[in-house]
Amino acid sequence: MLNRHPTGGFTSLREFYGAIHAAQFGGVRDPRLTPTVRGPTGLNEVDPTAGGFLVPSQWADTFLASLYDEAVIAPLTSTEELDGPLMEFTLPGVDETTRIDGSRWGGAQAFWSSEAASISSNFPKTKAVKFGPKKLIAFLWASNELLADAAMFEAFAKRAFTSEIGFKLDLSIFSGTGAGTPAGILNSGSLITIAKEAGQAPGTIVQQNISKMWARLPASSRKRAVWLVNEDVESTFDTMNVGDRPSTYRPAGEHGPLPLLKGRPMVTVEQASPLGTVGDIVLADLTQYLTVSGAPQYALSADAGFISDQSVMRFTLRVDGQAMWTSPISPYNGTLTRSPFVALAAR
Repeated sequence: MLNRHPTGGFTSLREFYGAIHAAQFGGVRDPRLTPTVRGPTGLNEVDPTAGGFLVPSQWADTFLASLYDEAVIAPLTSTEELDGPLMEFTLPGVDETTRIDGSRWGGAQAFWSSEAASISSNFPKTKAVKFGPKKLIAFLWASNELLADAAMFEAFAKRAFTSEIGFKLDLSIFSGTGAGTPAGILNSGSLITIAKEAGQAPGTIVQQNISKMWARLPASSRKRAVWLVNEDVESTFDTMNVGDRPSTYRPAGEHGPLPLLKGRPMVTVEQASPLGTVGDIVLADLTQYLTVSGAPQYALSADAGFISDQSVMRFTLRVDGQAMWTSPISPYNGTLTRSPFVALAAR
């Protein structure tokens, strides 16, 4: 095993790469590297040091920070990063389906003193929200010439890993099934899907769609929500005749770098569904989605690519996520249920 100090005794990630390269290609073995004999199989899952070297935790953590810089959807969620590995655990959730008195937050109640006689002795109801480790693994092959150039290798590895893992994490938050992946908002029990208008042409978005989607968003979410849209959706708005596109749409540049719809940013994401299908435009308050991740693990080995003179890197992130609302709720006053996640039906 490597030194358990967060840096492994190295002053930089580049210094660590240099020690790895020297150790694997006949140079002087740095005493800060593991003294045990490495196995021949390369990046073994049970013993990550077998055939490879674990990157010290401080440097591996920098990859996780960069991951959230590269991702688009994940940074907008509520996140919890654990110091150790992510194990299965349960959080107490709120059992709330209506906003009437006595039901908010599962039964929490507040009273003016003149109402004290009507105080209920009921205890708030909670529900179990389970999280477990869903393992996201990324592999990257690089020539040993690149490994020898520690500065270039560090930049290459960080950009490649964070871009790919950020993409997959965003995809799971958006549409993950919950089976081996986080449960995405499109598969959440709280998702509200707005029907298309009578006679609406295929692949179109009209003013009534936007108004009805906005009406189903809770008041508390309207200052935080974003529109997640497919790239073709954004271009559709831009090419509509002014009289045909929603009156609340503002192209990028008028009020900032992003288009606005109902005053909220329209964020283009590759992971959104194709134009005309459910998920091509989603109104979401992503603070109501919780992403939980354990400490990342980053390992490097030259054994697996010995014949081809390559090194292989593996980045492992144990992560889970789900919407914190399990169903839409009924408002305090009003007839329509509301949710922080609203999509438009297929057209």
